[in-house]
Amino acid sequence: MSKCESGFSSRTVILSVLVGAIAGVGAMLLLAPKTRRESSARIRGLSRDLSERASASYDTARRGVSSTVSRGLDFVDDTRSAISSAVAPTARVDHQSSAQAAPEAAHAAM
Repeated sequence: MSKCESGFSSRTVILSVLVGAIAGVGAMLLLAPKTRRESSARIRGLSRDLSERASASYDTARRGVSSTVSRGLDFVDDTRSAISSAVAPTARVDHQSSAQAAPEAAHAAM
């Protein structure tokens, strides 16, 4: 994050502005010349709307993470298969070479 001349990061400044705006809206709703019932109903409506948006954002993020994890697991499986298929023939050749070399070494030792 880049720092402003005052030493605060952009994230801190934006977060401070958002918190101040939320506090201002809350104060406005509570101090506005409306009945308490109207103010309470409006606050409940805003809370419900915020809750629905937060839930939708959570669902979107959850689907995105799930998709990314699934693609990552597929990548790991594909890579593991590719490595196994590349290493398996070499391992067989090495095993056969060492199996043939063992009797020859034993015969040479005699």
